[in-house]
Amino acid sequence: MAERRDAAPDKGNGKAARKRKPGVVERAKQQGRELADLGNTAVNAPRELPSKLGHKFRNFLHAMYTARGGGLYATGFVINFLFLEIQTFIQEVQTSTGVGGFFGDQIIHLIFRFTLQSLVNTIESFLWPLSLIQWSPVFGGVALAAAYIVFNRYIKKRLEALLFSNDLQASSDESTG
Repeated sequence: MAERRDAAPDKGNGKAARKRKPGVVERAKQQGRELADLGNTAVNAPRELPSKLGHKFRNFLHAMYTARGGGLYATGFVINFLFLEIQTFIQEVQTSTGVGGFFGDQIIHLIFRFTLQSLVNTIESFLWPLSLIQWSPVFGGVALAAAYIVFNRYIKKRLEALLFSNDLQASSDESTG
């Protein structure tokens, strides 16, 4: 994996220099390598594929959760986004003319429609609290307040333990090694 370089040296203000975020080309290369690795696993060790896909999916959820700041809003965003994406995929499969139609001539159209719909799903997911209140102003507001209380007291720690267990393991490995 490519080593990240510091964006700017420490200017004596006591703050550690932030590591620079990899560029688009670097991220595309990394994703290409990961996709090639998954393809290699599918061909050479198919029994390991579900485990690797599960790990990739968990990392994806982790990234979406942390990018939205964690907490109830981030959880609602991820759940809403996944629901909308699955719904979009099912609709695309149902409207195809069959397996040949799904994987054949219309694959380019499918990719563009799915990408556009994913953008719409992302925007709708950002507004998930409004959808809940729009569903029922009184009950939606009460459900949102109840979810906030229940989430912070009972769910957040368990969810973060599930999503961040790799981080905890990696940080404990670094501290012992």
